[in-house]
Amino acid sequence: TMQLNANALTTGKGLGVTTNGITTGNGILVSSSSTGITSGSLLGLSSTGAIGNASGSVLNVTSTGVNTNGYLATIVGNSVAAGGLFNVSTSSAASTGTLFNVASTGASTGTLALFSNAGTGLSFRVDDATGDATPFAIDNAGSVGIGTAAPTASLDLASETNGGLAGVRIRPLAVGTPTA
Repeated sequence: TMQLNANALTTGKGLGVTTNGITTGNGILVSSSSTGITSGSLLGLSSTGAIGNASGSVLNVTSTGVNTNGYLATIVGNSVAAGGLFNVSTSSAASTGTLFNVASTGASTGTLALFSNAGTGLSFRVDDATGDATPFAIDNAGSVGIGTAAPTASLDLASETNGGLAGVRIRPLAVGTPTA
């Protein structure tokens, strides 16, 4: 058991690990073969105080070098039977910020977000309320469903109105009347 307390630390590092010479392996490895973790976490990061400025973070993963072959962070789960592999959530009704943000602040020509699905489940789903029966979904074949989690066409729009087109608006990008 090791416990590190840095309660009086206001600047600097509470714990620093430098691995400049590492070419394979892990700088820090947290590992467990336990199959009985029913609550808690193998690795927990917690902040009970307010993050006082716009640049503060509970977790910050940064690379200033050029990544030519690999990922800055990798999360791998061999089998996820229930729940999820990665979860970002808040239980606060007072949340007004962005819960999950993916941003490129440079002149990147790469892909900002890539979801790859070799299975048959949905590749992407957005529920706007608890128990949402009318999500926005993209299935493993690339079909988009709006109002349905099971699109049956390239674009499947399920609507509560008769005829289904009352909720659809198609317009030109430029302001004004389109010409024929």
